[in-house]
Parts: sequence; C-alpha cells; structure tokens
Amino acid sequence: MKRILSLSILLRVCLVSIIVSQVNASYAAYWEDMHLYQAIYNPDTTIEMGSDLGEISMLGSCINVNPGIMDGYSIGFFGFDPVGNNYWFATTQPVAPAASGSSQGAFLGGADAVRSYYDFVDVDEDGKVTVNTGDPSSYWVKMDSTTTPGQYAGLNAGYGIQGLAGEDSLTDGFQTMYLYQFHKTGRSTVELIPGSGTPYQMEINPVPVPGAFLLLASGLLGLVGIKRRYA
Repeated sequence: MKRILSLSILLRVCLVSIIVSQVNASYAAYWEDMHLYQAIYNPDTTIEMGSDLGEISMLGSCINVNPGIMDGYSIGFFGFDPVGNNYWFATTQPVAPAASGSSQGAFLGGADAVRSYYDFVDVDEDGKVTVNTGDPSSYWVKMDSTTTPGQYAGLNAGYGIQGLAGEDSLTDGFQTMYLYQFHKTGRSTVELIPGSGTPYQMEINPVPVPGAFLLLASGLLGLVGIKRRYA
C-alpha cells in the first residue's frame, strides 16, 4: 500500500513538473533575443500587427510567412542580439544595403522597445499582437519615426540610395523581402555578415490571407478603445 501511495505521489509530482515546464517553455517561446519579428501596419487605419516568427537561426534560407495583409499596408522584419552585437533587418532589394553605424544605438533601443511592448500586449502568449500605430512603443513610431518606412530607426542607410530598399506598400498582398545581418565592430561601425552564397541571410515571401483578418483586427481595436474609454 505504501509503495502504491508513493508511486501515486511521484506520478503527480512528475505531472506537475511536466505542466510547469510546458508553461515555461510556452512563455519563453516568444519575444526573445535573436528572434525574427514581423510588423505590418497602416497609419491611415491605425492598425499594426506584430508577430514573432521564431529563432532566426532555425528559419533556414527561405521562408514563407502568412502576415494577413492587404494592399496599402507596409511590412518590415527585424531582430537583434544585444549580447553578440548582431542586428537584422529586411529590405525589398537582394542587394546589401548600407548600414549607418551611428544609428545602431537607435535601432537597438527602438527594436527592444517594440519587442517589449509586443510582449506586454501579448496576454495570450501566442506570439501575435494587434496594436495602434499611434502607441508610443509601436513599430511605426519607434522604427520608422513616423516618416520613412523601411529606415529601421536610421540603421538602413541605403534607403534613399536604393529607392524601395526598406519595406514597401504591398501590391496584390505580396512583397518579397531579404533579411540582412550586421555585426557591431566599433562604437560607430557595423559590418555586413553575408549569407551562404548571397549577401542576405534569407528570403522572406509574405503570403496574404483574406481581408476578413483585418476587419477582425479593426474590430478588436475598436473594442479595446471602448474598454479604455469606459474603464
């Protein structure tokens, strides 16, 4: 009887440990360093959608993402590794952009602020959020400075030179992007880390979903606004 009781207690402890570890693993799965983040937004509709696509090193050389976007929305991808001094951002060009070393601090600060805000808003812990573009820590405010899509807080110095070298307003819901990695080598110096056989780390192909997704997002933002108003 004692052996059966001991075994029962042991099984319960194991089950609790498994549940706790699964909860912790789920919580730690999103909004971590060295993850690739996606931001889709349109300041005219005030809708911004953020997603954590996972650890960059695990994504491969070409990925397809399902951003849930429509024409007129801009899309950007970014990531950072503050310990290893590595930064990632995507452009619409397969030619490596110039990076402004003097803006690395602004990029890191902006990227961390957006990531932390997304993490705070993600109460469901599913790696997906919908926020207002006017929020102080939104991607539109922190990374575009509300004026220049694709400049990534100034780190993407090649935006003006290469035309549409940052994110672009989407046509028919599609815009192929190319993710580049840069490494900080000095106070105001960053160097490109080329991919395998290409200047970029990976190719990103957004695949759209029906516009009903945005209608749902718009409705959710409306509910949030009503809740704040009457809170």
